[in-house]
Amino acid sequence: MHKKFRNSYDLNEFIMLVILLTLLYTFSLTVIFFPAISFANDDTRTNKNFGIKMERLLHIQSHQYFGIRKPLTASAPETSGAYRTESQLASDQVLLARGLKAEYVTRSAGNKTDMIVPWPEHESTHLITCVEGSREDIGLGKMNPSVQRIDLRTGNVETILRGMSRCDGIRSTAWNTILATEEADDGKAYEIAEPLFTTENMVVSRD
Repeated sequence: MHKKFRNSYDLNEFIMLVILLTLLYTFSLTVIFFPAISFANDDTRTNKNFGIKMERLLHIQSHQYFGIRKPLTASAPETSGAYRTESQLASDQVLLARGLKAEYVTRSAGNKTDMIVPWPEHESTHLITCVEGSREDIGLGKMNPSVQRIDLRTGNVETILRGMSRCDGIRSTAWNTILATEEADDGKAYEIAEPLFTTENMVVSRD
């Protein structure tokens, strides 16, 4: 049995009430539904983007896996003042996350030491490095250091090869040699056998 309204005022009031409730209901769905879509999109982007996923895991599990209490939130500021002075500690030259410490392996490596490869690949005892200096005579009958090895235990530095022009690329090969390349228009590649026992060799000519 339908209710009869006493007059048009009651009917109009009822219609307005229905409209108001409909608007409130629609608004509540909008508030609930759209954030859900946003979160879902975030999850989708995260699952598809390996980098973002790893970055979030780093933040969440940094202490468990890396001993870092809190990852850095920004890059180090631009260097100002004296840099690489003899009195500086390793921690003065890098921005460290809480829980990390830094120390020098050596301070005797050639100036402009650049690319590095651990040697041997497993249970490494040394670093084999490229020194990206130009080819030049540095005196005493020696050319510029180009490839060096650094003992990880003692920090001792020995030069393997001299006389390259801007040694920049360096890799270990599957057959246990070192491949070093030059970053130059006429750059060459040099393969070094037995890098732990090859010392003070020189590129006589690059022609």
